[in-house]
Amino acid sequence: MLPNIDLNIYKYDLPSERIAMFPKENRDECKLLKVNRETGTISHHKFSEIPHLLPLNSEMFINTSKVISARISAQKSTSGKAEIFMVEPLTPFPEYNLALSVRTISTWKCIIGGKNIKAGDILYAEAPIANCRFEFRILTKEDNNATVEFDLTNYNMSVADFLEHFGKIPLPPYIKREVTDNDKITYQTVYANALGSVAAPTAGLHFTKKMLKKLLASGIAINELVLHVGLGTFKPIATDDINQHDMHSERIIINKSTLEHLIVCLELNKNIVSVGTTTTRTLESIYWLGVRLIENPNLEIDFTSHVVTPDEPYKTREEVSPIDSIKAVNEYFDKHEILTLVAYTKLFIVPGYRYRLVNILITNFHQPESTLILLVAALLGTELWKQGYNAALADPDYRFLSYGDACLFFNNIKG
Repeated sequence: MLPNIDLNIYKYDLPSERIAMFPKENRDECKLLKVNRETGTISHHKFSEIPHLLPLNSEMFINTSKVISARISAQKSTSGKAEIFMVEPLTPFPEYNLALSVRTISTWKCIIGGKNIKAGDILYAEAPIANCRFEFRILTKEDNNATVEFDLTNYNMSVADFLEHFGKIPLPPYIKREVTDNDKITYQTVYANALGSVAAPTAGLHFTKKMLKKLLASGIAINELVLHVGLGTFKPIATDDINQHDMHSERIIINKSTLEHLIVCLELNKNIVSVGTTTTRTLESIYWLGVRLIENPNLEIDFTSHVVTPDEPYKTREEVSPIDSIKAVNEYFDKHEILTLVAYTKLFIVPGYRYRLVNILITNFHQPESTLILLVAALLGTELWKQGYNAALADPDYRFLSYGDACLFFNNIKG
């Protein structure tokens, strides 16, 4: 069971005019709210100051997932308008890298927009190529959720090629404007390289290549991992009891080399800087996977199911140190000759959760009544997160949500 929480405490009034519709022209010139839990202090900066604000004994972890151009304009056989939002591959491969390379028949989970569309219907993509018409067959449909099949055999292109040429970037629902060509650049981090997200890991949008070089020059190493962001990240908590909330599932990918470097960070007592809530969920999920392995030495992990469930951190158990936990995962890698972990997590971080790995969080401002607000409140405490948000709301220059400004949150700084 998750802790009892009064969700009314984690609401705030966000005027629509404070939601950023476009990004800053220069990524790192956005505002930065810094909040330190230990000192209770709140201060205001520019994101470009990050290299000077982080402790020197820090290691940074980033999510290199890349947003796919998942929105396809289509039409029905009756010429009515429709849209296909490609969410998750099913066959022949459920793994994004493989699924995007397919040049034949593919099946994907999709969200369908348009009226009176049912299973068995065929939608036609509006492809700007002469005499070229892409067909998408609706295999199953419940509400707007559908299973869709399409065949690229005769088009000399992969799924990735198709999406790149004919898809649009799926901006969040609260950015109420048409997608522009520039969004394909600005709604990606400069280090994105692993296709698979349908929403950007937005905390990373503020980094420039120049800033990354400054961080490296200051001695702060940058480590890569992947969490493919799904639409569930925008799902509000629509129940008074968080135990009734269906926490969204997301795919995480972490290499053995990153895992081994994390062990070194822990041995050297370094601060773990997590860029984004997605990176945070990945790191903390790896900790709980290690706990499971220590508690069950003969455990054989089914990576097609969830390696971490929502209630995993809230069970009564003996405390496991972060270093012992990560070493347990690394030993499992060695035993099974695993070089890259690909798994699913439903980790639900709420107030009452104690962070085991992450103690510095770089993130954006999040929607009221979201799971991400609860994650932030777990790091800063119930009162301080709201004080920080209120300080930003009191300053009319702060911009909110995906294309908005950033936050730097400290908790239990080491050294």
